[in-house]
Amino acid sequence: TPKFLHYRPHIGVITSVEFDHADIYADFTAVFNAFRSFVEIIPEEGELVICADDAQCRDVIAGCRGKVWSYGASTDADYRLLDVQFRSGEVDFQYRNPQGLVRAIRSRLPGRHNLLNTLAVTVVASRLGIAPDLIQEALLSFQGVKRRQDVLGEVDGITIIDDFAHHPTAVRETLDAIGRYYPGRRLWALFEPRSNSSRRRIFQQAYSEAFDRADVVAIKEPPDPGKVPEGERLDIERLVADVSSRGIEAHCFQDVDLMMGLVMDRCCSGDVILAMSNGNFDDLPHRLLTALAAKARLSNLPSRGR
Repeated sequence: TPKFLHYRPHIGVITSVEFDHADIYADFTAVFNAFRSFVEIIPEEGELVICADDAQCRDVIAGCRGKVWSYGASTDADYRLLDVQFRSGEVDFQYRNPQGLVRAIRSRLPGRHNLLNTLAVTVVASRLGIAPDLIQEALLSFQGVKRRQDVLGEVDGITIIDDFAHHPTAVRETLDAIGRYYPGRRLWALFEPRSNSSRRRIFQQAYSEAFDRADVVAIKEPPDPGKVPEGERLDIERLVADVSSRGIEAHCFQDVDLMMGLVMDRCCSGDVILAMSNGNFDDLPHRLLTALAAKARLSNLPSRGR
């Protein structure tokens, strides 16, 4: 039973509905039905906030007894996203509420997915009667969560970022967010398909299109390949070939040490290195930071990190 079915919310939020957890759900219909069960939990006096830009969100609300509010860029969204300005280190946007008032919001969280999540939070806070200036103050003070675009440090102009992304949508959106946040810098995508879903070929095509924002891609073979039947496994060599065919430098590795060797040999000042895995990736992000700091000390170059 999904954990969210144990909750009894007065206000619920659904940001998207898509297939995941292939070891638990047989297909998308099973996932969709789980979300529909969540919708049915919302009481008649409660409220449900959904992303109007996600077609499945629109479909899943049938049977909701509470009031439904939508948000997003869609023209019929109750809280409609208007002007958006992505800047280095922040994003400014405006939205129109159901009363027709236009309000401005600033956030320090990168990426369009965080932009939409920020708008969802703003909707909920507004429904709870929290004043707009307090909402803005809280959003600016929020620095994000661990392992979500988590900047571990910077050495000699090379930035190391750790992220939990493993679903192809998360990989794509995270890369897009980091690319917008650090414009003009070479972006490395280091990826380990470790989860029960990401190591399966059901996402073979989706992954081939998820790395378009990266400049260099390095993918590690999943650990314990025997967990998935051979005919159902993600084909890493094919994935690397597909990514390469889209004009992106791509490599595959069976060993993290070899991947680390490539990065250490090739990275230079100005690069952004994004490591993505739902596991610890053999501590690759922290090991890179440590190795770069040691290299910087040998070269008498300044370094900083945590």
